Amino acid sequence: MLIDMDGIAKPDFEKIVRHDVPANALGFTGTRKGWTVEQAYSAEYAIERLRKEFLWMHNGDCIGSDAQAAHLWQSNGGFIYLHPQMIETKRAFIQADQTGLPLSYLERDEIIISLSSCLLVTPGEMTEQFRIGVWSTVRYARKSGISIVFINPDGSLFHELSSRKSFGFIASDSPIYRELCSGDWQHPTASGHG
Repeated sequence: MLIDMDGIAKPDFEKIVRHDVPANALGFTGTRKGWTVEQAYSAEYAIERLRKEFLWMHNGDCIGSDAQAAHLWQSNGGFIYLHPQMIETKRAFIQADQTGLPLSYLERDEIIISLSSCLLVTPGEMTEQFRIGVWSTVRYARKSGISIVFINPDGSLFHELSSRKSFGFIASDSPIYRELCSGDWQHPTASGHG
C-alpha cells in the first residue's frame, strides 16, 4: 500500500495494473444472484451503447452479474480487465484480456473505481442497502466523483453524473448520455415487445 498526500492508504497500482490499459474505462459491479429478466434486457441495451464510449471494462470476476456483463461486453467487441477477489468459489473465471492479482473485495473495488470514469451497476435491490458489496462500491464511486449508471431489478435506468472535471466521463450533452438517461427508453416488456 502507498500513502497519498492526505495520509490515505492506496493500493500500489504500479504492481497491480498494466499501464497500456486506459483509465477512461467502464467499471462494473452487480449482484452475485445474476440479473432479473428485466435487467438483462436493459443491460443489453446499455452495454451496447456504453461500448461505443468505452473500449475497456474493469470487472470483478464474480459469479452472477460480473460474468453476464463481461459476456455482453466482449460480444460487443470490448476488452475485459479482471480484478478478481481472493475467494475462488465466488469467482466466475471469465476469459479476459488482462487479469490483475487476486485482492480483498475492498481493495479490488477501489481499484476498479480508481481506473474507471463511469460505473455500471446492476444491484439486486431497488434501494440502497448497507453491508452489501455492490452498494459499498457505489458509495466509493460517489466519493470518487465518477458517473454511475444503474440498471435496477425492474429494468429501469437511472444515472448520477460525475463531479470529476479533469477525467473522462459521460457528459450530460453526449449522445450516449441522452440516449441512456433521457427517460424516453422503455423496457421491451413495457412496450409490448418482450
